[in-house]
Amino acid sequence: MITSQLIQKAQLGDETSLQEVFEDFNDLIHFSVKRFFIAGGDKEDVIQEARVGLLKAINYYKVDKNASFKTFAVLCIKRHLISAIKSSNSGKNKILNSALSACAEEDRLNYGDYHVLGSTASYHNPEEIYLEKEKYNDLMKYVKINLSKMEKELFEYILLEMTYIEIAEKTGRSSKSVDNAIQRIKKKLRAFFEEYDSI
Repeated sequence: MITSQLIQKAQLGDETSLQEVFEDFNDLIHFSVKRFFIAGGDKEDVIQEARVGLLKAINYYKVDKNASFKTFAVLCIKRHLISAIKSSNSGKNKILNSALSACAEEDRLNYGDYHVLGSTASYHNPEEIYLEKEKYNDLMKYVKINLSKMEKELFEYILLEMTYIEIAEKTGRSSKSVDNAIQRIKKKLRAFFEEYDSI
């Protein structure tokens, strides 16, 4: 169980706490890296990059924001993996495959359009960066308040672009149950973005 106290200890460099966080995320990391591949590297290289992303999440997480660390960590891991893949795409080291998803486009939210990943986008001035961070913070608050426990769990897997089948296998739920929950999540998030963009 990852608590705020555990994260704070890890941030202060407590090795036992750090190890506990990494062990808790071990299965999620191994599952999520399956859809990432960097030419010239192997699975262990991708896993290592995911761990770097988790370490960044530990370092940058603000306990006083009262947001879910797991959701924040999932975003940081994915963001770092995408960044690592982009970096490896320079020169002769071409990417063969990245962030593949078997979900049909019409059956999943386009999180890129909503900039859920924050710093993956390029901003031209500090004001844009500030506004994007505010949007992310507001989204996380909305998710915490409006999504059920099950929906929050599935939301984290959606951010990793896992397919319905993968999510069903991971959670032990039926594909129908997962599909229904994801449809509810989409509806709630669309309501958030529509309201946010109207302000």
